[in-house]
Amino acid sequence: MQDRGQGRRGAPTRVWATYLLVFYAMWTLVELLVGPALVGWLGADAGALAHIIVVKTLIWVAPAVVLIAKFAPTLPASPRDMLTSPVKWAPTLLVFAVFTVWVALTLWVDRPAEGFRLAFPLIGIVRCLFVGLQEELVFRGWLANAMPNWGTWKGYLANGVLFALIHVPAWIENPHRMEGFAVIQAPAGLVFFGALLAWLFAKSRNIVVPIVLHSWYDLLLVAVHEA
Repeated sequence: MQDRGQGRRGAPTRVWATYLLVFYAMWTLVELLVGPALVGWLGADAGALAHIIVVKTLIWVAPAVVLIAKFAPTLPASPRDMLTSPVKWAPTLLVFAVFTVWVALTLWVDRPAEGFRLAFPLIGIVRCLFVGLQEELVFRGWLANAMPNWGTWKGYLANGVLFALIHVPAWIENPHRMEGFAVIQAPAGLVFFGALLAWLFAKSRNIVVPIVLHSWYDLLLVAVHEA
């Protein structure tokens, strides 16, 4: 049987590269200027909610959806694939379980005295509902899907590096997040996480899989006071 992605090579390189440059430049300005301005104008919680729900949707989701639709015939995973491809849930849930144990142990080592909580603030709930969807549409649904080395470990690693780099503006704005061992741990962890999500998406061709795992990861972070 012919593979559903066979013969599809992703979007033209110039389109992919141009999008990448514009996207990273815009998001750097937003993180360093617009985000703090919203917090100063609306207050901490309302500003953070507007930043996630409104600003991030406009800059992340809207362009990615337009590009996915425009280049659908060339993408290994078409929009229909991303929503309807059957998922082998048994091995997928096993990956989820191993990942959960690894994250829980890592967070416990970092924050042994804090423990976990079940009552989350509104900003934490919004983060779990929106961020996974937004970031997966961009980094897996579009960027990984449009790369010429789709479905290879080089592609997964490159996608992980790009995923880590988009967090640099947030680290500049909040340098306390990069104190001590976090200087190594945070970037390395995000590269690994992004590569894992790219691999899961390539294997399943269903965007729901990385969205669910990403949202679950955010839930674990919120549970140990990371949000």
